[in-house]
Amino acid sequence: MAARKKNQPQFKNLVSSTEQAQATFRILFTEFTADVHIEGIVHWLGKREDHCALRNFFSMPELLEDYSLEEILKGKVPLPIPCDKECRSMVKIGFLLFTLLDLSWSLVGEELYQNPSAIWPEIDPEDSKLEIISLILDTVSHGEIQQEFGHTITSIVGDSYYQEFMDKLKNVGLDISPEEIYALENDPKLKEHMQLMNWAAMMRCFLCAVYFYFGD
Repeated sequence: MAARKKNQPQFKNLVSSTEQAQATFRILFTEFTADVHIEGIVHWLGKREDHCALRNFFSMPELLEDYSLEEILKGKVPLPIPCDKECRSMVKIGFLLFTLLDLSWSLVGEELYQNPSAIWPEIDPEDSKLEIISLILDTVSHGEIQQEFGHTITSIVGDSYYQEFMDKLKNVGLDISPEEIYALENDPKLKEHMQLMNWAAMMRCFLCAVYFYFGD
């Protein structure tokens, strides 16, 4: 992969080796297709009551006819539905996640899904999809996208819910048991946003894997 200056993100990077990045892709793509994760994007965008983020997200194919990928990711294009700064941020993140999921699925995900125990898929270094991923990673830093994404999740679920969720997650530790997972998923105080929180956790891990594996 092309050399790239490492970012200094203000968050805990969960991936620090090629093996961890590959393991993350395996977890995400052996149980679920890219479409399942993309459904999570739609669910998350739809959390805004005005649905402006969702409607603007679905306008991306038309915008790509007039603007470049880089212009869209930098937020330099007029969106069809007027919206505030947070809405624009959600549209950018949603489009970035959608594109990276689609490209990663094509490069490694589909093969992993069809044969989870196979060796790591061989990627053609001349594949044009790598150029698109490189452009995305150069346009939006890892730290920036993780911080923006985390802010949107907190804004949706609320500070008190988010803090309670994180506190209970810390209490179970890394060796969480199936019983503890069941208890978390059925906790009456956490149940309202559990689906969103689970998906968000997967996407944050996915971003860590993409930025490390394709960015270094």
